[in-house]
Amino acid sequence: MAIFEFLAEVVGQIVVEAVFNIPVMIYEWLTGKRTNLINGYRTEQKKFIKFSAAKKFLMTWETDIEHLKYKVTDGLETMNEKLDVTDFQFKTIDQKTIIQPPTSISFYSFHFLVQCLTEDKIKTVGIVETARTAYTTYNDPDSENLIGQTDRGKRFFISLMEDYSKTQFLRMNKDIKTNDDYDVLTIKSELAHSR
Repeated sequence: MAIFEFLAEVVGQIVVEAVFNIPVMIYEWLTGKRTNLINGYRTEQKKFIKFSAAKKFLMTWETDIEHLKYKVTDGLETMNEKLDVTDFQFKTIDQKTIIQPPTSISFYSFHFLVQCLTEDKIKTVGIVETARTAYTTYNDPDSENLIGQTDRGKRFFISLMEDYSKTQFLRMNKDIKTNDDYDVLTIKSELAHSR
């Protein structure tokens, strides 16, 4: 049964990517105009994520848990999120704090917290792992987007100006410059040592 679900997900992703990307490529070829620029980045393809089933963590370079709880509470209130800071788990290890949000956190809220904490001068990386994809994400110093890299080395960006309530996805772009210190293997290794 799991094999059928996997195949359906793969076929569905291919069909959706073709439906969205082929007309854009044809339009650009015919007109010579570039489309799909979001804060300076072009979307080469979308990588769909089953976020509700993913393992999610925030890694911060901050050890003051009370300060972190205050900032998370502030971020949740900014979004009018129904979650409470007591739904999050905080664990300090080696000058870092690992924050595990509740499994019910939305794609938007998770990534908003990455951005919100970073804007409050708390260095933060989000780590997301599904059955098929793992990725790290953090604030882009050159735009309003979040950027990151998958476990397969594919670079992407996330714009928080979009509606992710029905589908969650990463906008792939091979030209994005990512930080090697935040690649998936490095961050997952740090997480493994912290457990």
